Amino acid sequence: MTKSGPDFFDFAAPRPRESWSSAATDFERVVNSSRDEAPIQKHLEANPWILGQQFPHGHFVRPQFRFGGRYVADFVVFEMASCGTFVELIELESPCAQLVTKNGDFAEKVRTGIRQVGDWKDYINRNRQLAFDPVELGGLGLDEVAGIHATVVVGRVRDVTPKFNELRKRALTDSQVRIITYDNMIQFLLRRTLG
Repeated sequence: MTKSGPDFFDFAAPRPRESWSSAATDFERVVNSSRDEAPIQKHLEANPWILGQQFPHGHFVRPQFRFGGRYVADFVVFEMASCGTFVELIELESPCAQLVTKNGDFAEKVRTGIRQVGDWKDYINRNRQLAFDPVELGGLGLDEVAGIHATVVVGRVRDVTPKFNELRKRALTDSQVRIITYDNMIQFLLRRTLG
């Protein structure tokens, strides 16, 4: 059988042979020098395994997934677990973004990220065929979907407050949206280096 187009296996993100420590240092350098998410997006597109490794079974990472005629997910991570395939929708926001307002609400960039991934999840849930359609037809090319999750990456750990932690815990419970900082990703890589 000849392959007619790409499928999610074309987005494999194998671990690199080089040191994870140097990869963590390179990623931290990019994050530290970025005023917005664009350079980080570019770095992660060149090193997709960094995102894939943030999830237990995230071995496939698809950048810039366009769907619904108006949506573009920064990344989609496919988690291939024994209990099924999970789709993780990733939205990158600025590493310089404020996290919480003086009134104790999520700041604008965080709200924007939550709204975007929520819209994506809603669209895919309403249009489940999108998950099964071939990649060349704008789908995810999956045989099954056990669940759809969402993560917003925004800000730095120095800006995390108890109020932010309270709000992100509520977002995870109420909307099933995980919110992490870029430092969470960096620390994950460093822990893997030391482990």
